[in-house]
Amino acid sequence: GNQENRATVYDNKIIDYINFILRSSDFEGCSVAQIAQLRQSIANLVISLIEENSPEAIIIAREVKDTLDKGALYRVMAECYEMQLNDGKEGGGLLRRILAKEDRKELMETVFDVGFSFYVILARLYDIDPLMGKKELRITDVQQKAFKLFKKNSMTIEIVKGDNLQRMHFRVKNKNVLRDEVKEKLKWNVDRNSSSTKIRDFMDWTKAILNDIHYQKKVLSNPVTITLTRFWLIWNHLATLVAVVLNVIMLI
Repeated sequence: GNQENRATVYDNKIIDYINFILRSSDFEGCSVAQIAQLRQSIANLVISLIEENSPEAIIIAREVKDTLDKGALYRVMAECYEMQLNDGKEGGGLLRRILAKEDRKELMETVFDVGFSFYVILARLYDIDPLMGKKELRITDVQQKAFKLFKKNSMTIEIVKGDNLQRMHFRVKNKNVLRDEVKEKLKWNVDRNSSSTKIRDFMDWTKAILNDIHYQKKVLSNPVTITLTRFWLIWNHLATLVAVVLNVIMLI
Protein backbone atom coordinates (compact mmCIF):
# COMPACT_ATOMS: atom_id res chain seq x y z
CA GLY A 1 0.00 0.00 0.00
CA ASN A 2 2.83 2.43 0.86
CA GLN A 3 4.55 1.59 -2.42
CA GLU A 4 1.35 2.34 -4.35
CA ASN A 5 1.01 5.71 -2.56
CA ARG A 6 4.61 6.63 -3.32
CA ALA A 7 4.12 5.66 -6.98
CA THR A 8 1.00 7.82 -7.17
CA VAL A 9 2.79 10.83 -5.64
CA TYR A 10 5.72 10.36 -8.01
CA ASP A 11 3.38 10.13 -11.00
CA ASN A 12 1.57 13.28 -9.89
CA LYS A 13 4.86 15.17 -9.77
CA ILE A 14 5.65 13.96 -13.28
CA ILE A 15 2.25 15.10 -14.57
CA ASP A 16 2.64 18.49 -12.89
CA TYR A 17 5.97 18.94 -14.66
CA ILE A 18 4.45 17.79 -17.98
CA ASN A 19 1.57 20.24 -17.59
CA PHE A 20 4.05 23.05 -16.92
CA ILE A 21 5.97 22.32 -20.14
CA LEU A 22 2.84 21.89 -22.26
CA ARG A 23 1.40 25.17 -21.03
CA SER A 24 4.63 27.01 -21.83
CA SER A 25 4.74 28.87 -25.11
CA ASP A 26 8.18 30.47 -24.76
CA PHE A 27 11.07 28.21 -25.80
CA GLU A 28 13.72 30.87 -26.32
CA GLY A 29 16.82 29.66 -28.13
CA CYS A 30 15.20 26.38 -29.24
CA SER A 31 14.63 25.39 -32.84
CA VAL A 32 11.38 23.90 -34.11
CA ALA A 33 13.05 20.48 -34.30
CA GLN A 34 14.17 20.69 -30.66
CA ILE A 35 10.69 21.69 -29.50
CA ALA A 36 9.20 18.82 -31.51
CA GLN A 37 11.68 16.39 -29.96
CA LEU A 38 10.83 17.60 -26.44
CA ARG A 39 7.09 17.26 -27.05
CA GLN A 40 7.54 13.82 -28.61
CA SER A 41 9.44 12.67 -25.52
CA ILE A 42 6.62 13.98 -23.32
CA ALA A 43 4.05 12.18 -25.46
CA ASN A 44 5.98 8.91 -25.26
CA LEU A 45 6.16 9.21 -21.46
CA VAL A 46 2.43 9.89 -21.09
CA ILE A 47 1.50 7.06 -23.46
CA SER A 48 3.64 4.64 -21.44
CA LEU A 49 1.71 5.65 -18.30
CA ILE A 50 -1.79 5.22 -19.74
CA GLU A 51 -1.56 2.54 -22.45
CA GLU A 52 -2.02 -0.51 -20.18
CA ASN A 53 -5.51 -1.70 -19.27
CA SER A 54 -4.79 -4.13 -16.41
CA PRO A 55 -6.56 -3.55 -13.05
CA GLU A 56 -3.37 -2.09 -11.56
CA ALA A 57 -2.38 0.04 -14.55
CA ILE A 58 -5.86 1.46 -15.13
CA ILE A 59 -5.71 3.10 -11.69
CA ILE A 60 -2.63 5.08 -12.71
CA ALA A 61 -4.16 5.78 -16.14
CA ARG A 62 -7.26 7.29 -14.54
CA GLU A 63 -5.11 9.32 -12.17
CA VAL A 64 -3.14 10.67 -15.13
CA LYS A 65 -6.40 11.39 -16.97
CA ASP A 66 -7.71 13.43 -14.04
CA THR A 67 -4.53 15.46 -13.49
CA LEU A 68 -3.34 15.96 -17.09
CA ASP A 69 -4.22 19.26 -18.74
CA LYS A 70 -6.44 18.15 -21.62
CA GLY A 71 -6.67 21.68 -22.95
CA ALA A 72 -2.87 21.81 -23.29
CA LEU A 73 -2.93 18.49 -25.17
CA TYR A 74 -5.46 19.91 -27.61
CA ARG A 75 -3.41 23.10 -28.05
CA VAL A 76 -0.19 21.25 -28.90
CA MET A 77 -2.03 18.94 -31.29
CA ALA A 78 -3.74 21.91 -32.98
CA GLU A 79 -0.40 23.76 -33.25
CA CYS A 80 1.09 20.81 -35.15
CA TYR A 81 -1.99 20.77 -37.36
CA GLU A 82 -1.68 24.48 -38.11
CA MET A 83 2.02 24.12 -38.96
CA GLN A 84 1.05 21.46 -41.52
CA LEU A 85 -1.77 23.65 -42.79
CA ASN A 86 0.42 26.74 -43.23
CA ASP A 87 3.38 24.91 -44.73
CA GLY A 88 4.10 26.32 -48.19
CA LYS A 89 1.59 29.17 -47.88
CA GLU A 90 2.54 32.80 -48.20
CA GLY A 91 2.45 34.93 -45.08
CA GLY A 92 3.58 32.20 -42.72
CA GLY A 93 5.33 34.80 -40.57
CA LEU A 94 8.12 33.86 -38.19
CA LEU A 95 7.21 30.18 -38.27
CA ARG A 96 7.61 30.07 -42.04
CA ARG A 97 11.00 31.81 -41.88
CA ILE A 98 12.23 29.34 -39.26
CA LEU A 99 11.05 26.36 -41.28
CA ALA A 100 12.73 27.69 -44.40
CA LYS A 101 16.14 27.23 -42.75
CA GLU A 102 15.65 23.51 -42.15
CA ASP A 103 14.80 20.43 -44.12
CA ARG A 104 11.12 21.24 -44.58
CA LYS A 105 9.86 17.82 -45.62
CA GLU A 106 11.59 15.92 -42.80
CA LEU A 107 10.65 18.54 -40.23
CA MET A 108 6.99 18.61 -41.20
CA GLU A 109 6.87 14.82 -41.00
CA THR A 110 8.30 15.07 -37.48
CA VAL A 111 5.73 17.72 -36.57
CA PHE A 112 2.91 15.50 -37.87
CA ASP A 113 4.23 12.58 -35.79
CA VAL A 114 4.18 14.81 -32.69
CA GLY A 115 0.62 15.90 -33.40
CA PHE A 116 -0.44 12.30 -33.92
CA SER A 117 1.19 11.23 -30.65
CA PHE A 118 -0.88 13.80 -28.78
CA TYR A 119 -3.96 12.59 -30.64
CA VAL A 120 -3.18 9.05 -29.41
CA ILE A 121 -3.06 10.39 -25.84
CA LEU A 122 -6.44 12.08 -26.23
CA ALA A 123 -7.95 9.02 -27.93
CA ARG A 124 -6.74 6.83 -25.06
CA LEU A 125 -8.18 9.28 -22.52
CA TYR A 126 -11.52 9.11 -24.34
CA ASP A 127 -11.30 5.30 -24.15
CA ILE A 128 -10.91 5.61 -20.38
CA ASP A 129 -13.64 8.24 -20.05
CA PRO A 130 -15.94 8.63 -23.10
CA LEU A 131 -17.64 11.64 -21.46
CA MET A 132 -14.38 13.53 -20.96
CA GLY A 133 -15.20 16.05 -23.72
CA LYS A 134 -18.39 17.10 -21.94
CA LYS A 135 -16.71 17.91 -18.63
CA GLU A 136 -15.88 21.63 -18.87
CA LEU A 137 -13.48 21.03 -21.76
CA ARG A 138 -13.63 23.88 -24.26
CA ILE A 139 -12.53 22.78 -27.71
CA THR A 140 -12.04 25.37 -30.46
CA ASP A 141 -12.92 24.80 -34.10
CA VAL A 142 -9.25 24.46 -35.05
CA GLN A 143 -8.68 21.89 -32.31
CA GLN A 144 -11.74 19.95 -33.45
CA LYS A 145 -10.51 19.99 -37.06
CA ALA A 146 -7.06 18.82 -35.91
CA PHE A 147 -8.59 15.94 -33.93
CA LYS A 148 -10.70 14.88 -36.94
CA LEU A 149 -7.68 15.03 -39.26
CA PHE A 150 -5.52 12.80 -37.06
CA LYS A 151 -8.46 10.46 -36.45
CA LYS A 152 -8.99 10.17 -40.19
CA ASN A 153 -5.35 9.11 -40.59
CA SER A 154 -5.46 6.49 -37.84
CA MET A 155 -6.99 3.12 -37.06
CA THR A 156 -7.37 0.97 -33.96
CA ILE A 157 -6.76 -2.65 -33.12
CA GLU A 158 -7.89 -4.60 -30.07
CA ILE A 159 -5.52 -7.08 -28.43
CA VAL A 160 -6.21 -9.48 -25.56
CA LYS A 161 -3.27 -9.28 -23.14
CA GLY A 162 -3.73 -11.70 -20.30
CA ASP A 163 -7.41 -11.33 -19.46
CA ASN A 164 -7.58 -7.65 -20.43
CA LEU A 165 -8.68 -6.14 -23.71
CA GLN A 166 -6.21 -3.52 -24.96
CA ARG A 167 -7.15 -0.98 -27.63
CA MET A 168 -4.22 0.44 -29.59
CA HIS A 169 -4.37 3.51 -31.84
CA PHE A 170 -1.85 3.74 -34.66
CA ARG A 171 -1.17 5.93 -37.65
CA VAL A 172 -2.10 4.83 -41.18
CA LYS A 173 -0.69 6.93 -44.00
CA ASN A 174 -2.84 5.34 -46.71
CA LYS A 175 -5.87 3.19 -45.90
CA ASN A 176 -6.31 2.14 -49.53
CA VAL A 177 -3.20 -0.03 -49.77
CA LEU A 178 -4.70 -2.89 -47.73
CA ARG A 179 -7.39 -4.36 -49.94
CA ASP A 180 -10.63 -5.85 -48.59
CA GLU A 181 -9.98 -9.00 -50.63
CA VAL A 182 -6.72 -9.57 -48.76
CA LYS A 183 -8.38 -9.03 -45.38
CA GLU A 184 -11.19 -11.47 -46.22
CA LYS A 185 -8.70 -14.05 -47.48
CA LEU A 186 -6.70 -13.74 -44.26
CA LYS A 187 -9.84 -13.95 -42.13
CA TRP A 188 -11.01 -17.24 -43.63
CA ASN A 189 -7.71 -19.02 -44.32
CA VAL A 190 -5.65 -18.62 -41.14
CA ASP A 191 -5.07 -21.91 -39.35
CA ARG A 192 -6.87 -21.62 -35.99
CA ASN A 193 -6.36 -25.16 -34.69
CA SER A 194 -4.29 -23.91 -31.74
CA SER A 195 -2.83 -20.68 -30.38
CA SER A 196 0.68 -21.52 -31.59
CA THR A 197 -0.40 -22.48 -35.11
CA LYS A 198 -2.63 -19.40 -35.31
CA ILE A 199 0.26 -17.06 -34.49
CA ARG A 200 2.70 -18.93 -36.74
CA ASP A 201 0.31 -18.95 -39.70
CA PHE A 202 -0.52 -15.28 -39.16
CA MET A 203 3.19 -14.38 -39.23
CA ASP A 204 3.57 -16.36 -42.47
CA TRP A 205 0.66 -14.42 -43.95
CA THR A 206 2.26 -11.08 -43.10
CA LYS A 207 4.92 -11.57 -45.81
CA ALA A 208 2.27 -11.96 -48.50
CA ILE A 209 0.25 -9.05 -47.11
CA LEU A 210 3.30 -6.76 -47.05
CA ASN A 211 4.15 -7.70 -50.64
CA ASP A 212 0.59 -6.86 -51.68
CA ILE A 213 0.77 -3.52 -49.82
CA HIS A 214 4.04 -2.61 -51.59
CA TYR A 215 2.44 -3.55 -54.92
CA GLN A 216 -0.62 -1.39 -54.15
CA LYS A 217 1.66 1.55 -53.29
CA LYS A 218 3.31 1.27 -56.72
CA VAL A 219 -0.08 1.07 -58.43
CA LEU A 220 -1.47 4.08 -56.55
CA SER A 221 1.67 6.16 -57.21
CA ASN A 222 1.02 6.19 -60.97
CA PRO A 223 -1.80 8.42 -62.34
CA VAL A 224 -2.51 5.99 -65.20
CA THR A 225 -2.84 2.92 -62.98
CA ILE A 226 -4.91 4.92 -60.50
CA THR A 227 -7.39 5.73 -63.28
CA LEU A 228 -7.50 2.11 -64.42
CA THR A 229 -8.06 0.72 -60.94
CA ARG A 230 -10.50 3.41 -59.81
CA PHE A 231 -12.82 2.83 -62.78
CA TRP A 232 -12.34 -0.92 -62.97
CA LEU A 233 -16.10 -1.54 -63.03
CA ILE A 234 -16.50 0.61 -66.16
CA TRP A 235 -13.66 -1.25 -67.90
CA ASN A 236 -15.26 -4.53 -66.87
CA HIS A 237 -18.62 -3.55 -68.38
CA LEU A 238 -16.88 -2.28 -71.53
CA ALA A 239 -15.07 -5.60 -71.93
CA THR A 240 -18.38 -7.44 -71.57
CA LEU A 241 -20.01 -5.13 -74.10
CA VAL A 242 -17.16 -5.64 -76.59
CA ALA A 243 -17.48 -9.42 -76.17
CA VAL A 244 -21.24 -9.24 -76.84
CA VAL A 245 -20.70 -7.08 -79.93
CA LEU A 246 -18.05 -9.45 -81.29
CA ASN A 247 -20.34 -12.45 -80.76
CA VAL A 248 -23.21 -10.66 -82.50
CA ILE A 249 -20.94 -9.85 -85.48
CA MET A 250 -19.82 -13.48 -85.65
CA LEU A 251 -23.44 -14.66 -85.61
CA ILE A 252 -24.35 -12.25 -88.41
